[in-house]
Amino acid sequence: MLVLAVCASTGLAMNMLHSSVAGILTAEQPKQALSYLVSRDTEAMSEEEIYKAAIETWAENLSDGVIAPLFYLALFGLPAVAVYKAINTMDSMIGYKTPRYFYFGKTAALLDGRGELYSRTAYALLIVLIARDKQRAWQYVKRDGHKLESPNAGYP
Repeated sequence: MLVLAVCASTGLAMNMLHSSVAGILTAEQPKQALSYLVSRDTEAMSEEEIYKAAIETWAENLSDGVIAPLFYLALFGLPAVAVYKAINTMDSMIGYKTPRYFYFGKTAALLDGRGELYSRTAYALLIVLIARDKQRAWQYVKRDGHKLESPNAGYP
């Protein structure tokens, strides 16, 4: 069990994610701090947009880096975590919409999106289950989940 826990923990990115996003709140230059976490241009962002982007990044990366690996670990074991992390890393590295990596990046992004379909749904349902007003939380998931470019951020 200890070996499984140590191996599985290498597929989780919880502490660094939390401290990176929390650091934006206390940074002297939040735009610069955010630029280390996101691929978009932060220079023209307002203060509100910076904090929205930080929350979106936290939600997406919590889904990508913690919830999905735990989901695959629970259902299929360590090999599934390794496969999932390989696909997710490939999406992170080349999943951008650039001419050079368009087709390869699109394939990585599609695989990652399919791989997280069930885990992000389970994540959103978990949030609804722990919410005080479950009906209202469920309405928000249905109403707003698709509004962000990344469904891995939107639904959770």
